[in-house]
Amino acid sequence: MAKFPKIVLLKLNEFSEDEKRAFLEEYRRKKKSTVFAYILLFIPFGWHYAYLGKWGIQILYFFTWGGFLIVWFVDLFRLAFVISNYNKDVAIKISQSMK
Repeated sequence: MAKFPKIVLLKLNEFSEDEKRAFLEEYRRKKKSTVFAYILLFIPFGWHYAYLGKWGIQILYFFTWGGFLIVWFVDLFRLAFVISNYNKDVAIKISQSMK
């Protein structure tokens, strides 16, 4: 099982087996892949922000050529952290929407 935030784990303990299964299915459907995000980073103009639904940043990134390659270089090191936080937020939203 993925590493979920403590608030999600506490909520999962309250769920029945069917609810846990439904949660995990929804989580697997909505979570983002770190590997795929890195692939998108290396495509010209780095489409990794669009993958996360951050279209404003993606457009700015596009028109500045990846923040004059400075932001691209920073994203090279922080992208795994960004994806991890995104997936944790997804897990929290799903757990809160159930029940």
